[in-house]
Amino acid sequence: MVAGVSNPADLAVVPVHALTLAGQLVATAGSWTLEAGAARFTPLFPPVPATVHAVVALTGPGWMELCRVSVPAVELEPSTRVESIDPGGDHLPANVLRISVTFSAPMAQGGASGRFHLLAEDGGELIGTLLPMPPELWDRPRRRLTVLLEPGRIKRGLPPNVQAGPPLVPGTSVTFVVDGQLTDAAGAPLVSGVQRTYRIDGPIRSRVDPRRWDVRWPDSAGDQLIVRFGRSLDRALVRRCVKVVGLDGRVVPGQAILDRDGATWTFTPAIASVAGWSLHVHPDLEDLAGNSVRRPFDRDLWDLDAGRGSSSPVVLTTDWQRSGKSTGWR
Repeated sequence: MVAGVSNPADLAVVPVHALTLAGQLVATAGSWTLEAGAARFTPLFPPVPATVHAVVALTGPGWMELCRVSVPAVELEPSTRVESIDPGGDHLPANVLRISVTFSAPMAQGGASGRFHLLAEDGGELIGTLLPMPPELWDRPRRRLTVLLEPGRIKRGLPPNVQAGPPLVPGTSVTFVVDGQLTDAAGAPLVSGVQRTYRIDGPIRSRVDPRRWDVRWPDSAGDQLIVRFGRSLDRALVRRCVKVVGLDGRVVPGQAILDRDGATWTFTPAIASVAGWSLHVHPDLEDLAGNSVRRPFDRDLWDLDAGRGSSSPVVLTTDWQRSGKSTGWR
């Protein structure tokens, strides 16, 4: 409330840092009303805690600051935790492309930069291994964030790779750290920071080939379908890209579980019949190094065969014959 004001149209509320910026001031959205010789401002949206705003008045040459108002900070009790870090195993290929973190509740948008780190065996940070954010690669509920390693250092022959070398070295260990000061959607920090240590294996530079998978088909009703991929695959993409389809062309209902390493997929059907099933694999499916069913992420340009993959879903049946275009993909 500002006393001694006759025309509230000449007043505005702005974040205090806006006073130092060039150009016209943009007033905070809200409304002014006169009350007994004083003007009261009601913001359209609740003010952000721990911020400072300036009340300014329009004068002949421009805006003049009248006073400042501080919005008190709100002490929030941490309640959000890191539920999982993928990959969930103990090993990573040297050319791993991404690490994903899942939280127990929606997270704040725009605060992830600088909150994730890769540490070497001696505890020192591996500078330049993680791709800077923004953009932040959240899923729609903002509970799963994908953190990318620097692709320019992973792909051989690119200037960052030539100048700085690959980001990870086989035979060493690295520790991925999630900073506990990362905030959730309510503005509270995490209950605690989390870290996971990985042993670095050799790089993987071949495309994902479903025809090489070990598929154990169920023999009778109630049995599980078990698929061993031969390498760790991206958990989110497995959920979207691997489906069991029945004779009627519809997706078979059931529960699919991917193991901790992301290398074994177990499907428990919700129906009794197992006759005529097929496994449909979308070509977008990728492993941890970004190699997809279509093509490897990093390959020698002269190796044309390495880049020849399917552009349509791969269909595996009990007789191991690839059929044509999938009719059951949803």
